[in-house]
Amino acid sequence: MQKSVRWKYKIGSRIMLIIISCSVLTTGFTGAISILQGVKTIENEANEKLTYIALSHANEFSKELEKTECIVNSLVAAVAADFDLQEFNSDSNCIIEKTNLYKQLVSNFAHMEHYCHGAFISFDPSKTEIFYSIWYSDIHGDGKLVYMTRGIIEKILYGREVEVEAEEEFYLPTQELNRESPELQYLFLTLDEGGPLWFDPYKEIWFDALLTSYVTPIIVDDAIIGVAGMDITIEHIKNTISNISVYDSGFAVLMDGRGEILLQPDGVVIDETMYSGCAALSNGWVLGLFVPRAELFAPIHTLAITIAVFMVIIILAGIVISYLSSRKVSFAIDNAIEQLRYIEIGDFTREMPKELLESNDDLGHFIKSVNTIQGVIRDLMSEIRMTGGQLLTNPIWLSTAIQEAEAATENALWQLESMGSAHKKIILDELQRSRQKDAVVIYQSRLAQMGEMVEYIAHQWKQPLNSLYVILNELKDAHAYGELNNEALNGAVDQASNVITRMSQTIEDFMNYLSPAKEKRVFLVADSINFALSITSHAMPDEFSKEIIVDDNAAVYGFENEFTQVLCNLLDNAKDAFLSTRTKPKLIKIVVTQADENVQIEIFNTANHMSADVMENIFKPFYTTKPRGQGSGLGLYMTKVIIEEHMNGKIRMENFAGGVKCCILLPSAKI
Repeated sequence: MQKSVRWKYKIGSRIMLIIISCSVLTTGFTGAISILQGVKTIENEANEKLTYIALSHANEFSKELEKTECIVNSLVAAVAADFDLQEFNSDSNCIIEKTNLYKQLVSNFAHMEHYCHGAFISFDPSKTEIFYSIWYSDIHGDGKLVYMTRGIIEKILYGREVEVEAEEEFYLPTQELNRESPELQYLFLTLDEGGPLWFDPYKEIWFDALLTSYVTPIIVDDAIIGVAGMDITIEHIKNTISNISVYDSGFAVLMDGRGEILLQPDGVVIDETMYSGCAALSNGWVLGLFVPRAELFAPIHTLAITIAVFMVIIILAGIVISYLSSRKVSFAIDNAIEQLRYIEIGDFTREMPKELLESNDDLGHFIKSVNTIQGVIRDLMSEIRMTGGQLLTNPIWLSTAIQEAEAATENALWQLESMGSAHKKIILDELQRSRQKDAVVIYQSRLAQMGEMVEYIAHQWKQPLNSLYVILNELKDAHAYGELNNEALNGAVDQASNVITRMSQTIEDFMNYLSPAKEKRVFLVADSINFALSITSHAMPDEFSKEIIVDDNAAVYGFENEFTQVLCNLLDNAKDAFLSTRTKPKLIKIVVTQADENVQIEIFNTANHMSADVMENIFKPFYTTKPRGQGSGLGLYMTKVIIEEHMNGKIRMENFAGGVKCCILLPSAKI
């Protein structure tokens, strides 16, 4: 029983594999959920933290920028309040007369800003004959604002020395202005924009300071007459950005509204994979904080390693636990399956282990159910053997066989009437001695029919036995997944009982068919046809098909089992004809009709036509077209005897365009 041993190992391995797989899947699923939840938590935490830090610093920077905007806007308002646009349009040089006033205004407002590096008023050169500007700046970097004289400004703008250093006023002919000069972009860009502008941080070479400028137009009666602005140092903002601590290796940068970097710590590189948080400043700039994802999700990496180690431990523990538990479960299921294998080969001597039958748990109830199945099938098989023995010794059956042999003898005697008396006596003696031999031949024919029935039973039992295997496997799976309870077990036992009931019905049909009929009765032709087809269909070729057209009310009077035997003989002959020919399609068509107080049964098959010689001798005893040893030649002879002598009907065989047709005509009866 090496196969059984391998099967046991297979069952045990399956159970172990299921337990281990469940453990791994459970741990893996839990780990994956933990990791995903951890990632989500870290992302939320990082987003909140980075956004909070960025927003806090952005608010501080915005306060300083808004203060600068407020001071410059106040300067613009002061200049516009004292400006006479009508006078300016008639004589633009009038602004020179107000130089001292403008100088005072610029100086006063410039000193309001702690980070002020310079403040200025510049008039639109397109409206004046000269470029006029009032400008204070911390040119020495000591925090003192100095008025920018003509000599200083021209040195800055053009890099040329002016002899009169003491000249305070800066007057420059407009034709000498260069609109492309970087130093004059604050003026022309603001005039072109027509609104306030913040300029990107820049480095003044001669001042050695990091600055930004806010410039806004001076508008009087909807006319732009010039601009006012302030340069502020942002070294402190740069230092703050460089010192912002974000995790261990995170950093901050200042960007414009387009995402271009304005300020960033030295040596940092922004990677697209970094996690970021941003906040906008009041002037449109953006403070961005960046953290490498590797650092941000380092705890997740540690968690993944921990889960992996835990999964290994779970797998090892699962192997040990599943091995111990599967031994008990697989021992019971293996015994149940092996018991069914013994039943399948007809061996009912094997007994279940005593310890399994004495168990009162779910497995114990299951084993007892399988043992009950074995007992029921054993009893059924005993009944089959007993029925077979009774048939072999039944006097009615033997008497019938002898009567059929005598009928064959009488037919032979009729053919001997023309012979001489001497020969006749010798032949009569010989025929008398051969009657018993003929009876034995008929008896053997019945045994062949019985063998076919046993084959039919085996065929009919394949599906129920497979059903029992399925029920067992479902129980095994239910146990493996922890779903085997009393309800599931009772349901499986009920299913098995239904299967056994169908198997018992097969045996009952077998006994009814083979048992000698005691009396004639009225029966439906359709019932006999259906039973005959169920017996013979499994032996038909694979491409065999059938077409049944039956009057369900058609009934006849006689021995039902004998009529079923007639149909089986005809279907069996059609099967043999199909197997000996390559014709297609292989079709059997049965048509049953009622007319003129008769029932007509026509059985068509699409095999080859019968020759005239075969047609003439087809119903004679001991005539067969099969090879020697494969047919007794009594099947169709007995068919003719049953139809014409026992049921008072008629039978004939004939060829038709598509094959061979058997016509049976019987008196109709009423149920």
